[in-house]
Amino acid sequence: WVHLLQNFFLGTFVLELSMQLSVYHQYFLRTAWGQFDFWIVVAGIISEWVPKVIAMNSIPAFRMVRLIRVARGIRVIPHARVLWMLVRGLASAMVTLGWSFVILALVIYAFGILGVELVHANIDTWKAIPVSQDARPCLAPDGRSCTEVIIEDHFGNLPLTLLTLLQI
Repeated sequence: WVHLLQNFFLGTFVLELSMQLSVYHQYFLRTAWGQFDFWIVVAGIISEWVPKVIAMNSIPAFRMVRLIRVARGIRVIPHARVLWMLVRGLASAMVTLGWSFVILALVIYAFGILGVELVHANIDTWKAIPVSQDARPCLAPDGRSCTEVIIEDHFGNLPLTLLTLLQI
């Protein structure tokens, strides 16, 4: 019944938006609140109806979009000026956070390439190093050394190396 209620309210918001667009035409989208309402309704459609139309389960990114709709309720509370200032501050920080994510991704990508080139490319050098001083010969079931198995599992190619770096 929750999904039914959610679809009912989303349908109501779509109806409200379509009525405002039919009455005010392009002038509605020139106002900040009009743009805000438009994008919240679009986010609701993307998160709720699109996955059902293309027959897939709700994608986690679409579920995150649903949180945007909470902001719509904040603007109707007259005493929430401080809260609204906080939401606007977070929204303005999104550009900075986005660029920070890009820089972090580039740094991790560069170190991933270094990991593949320095660790996996020199696997013969690493195989000669014992796992510990008093270690018995450690062999995997297929006859490879434990060091070789670890290197192959964590630094075998660029995606595995990036995953290993993200887990550190």
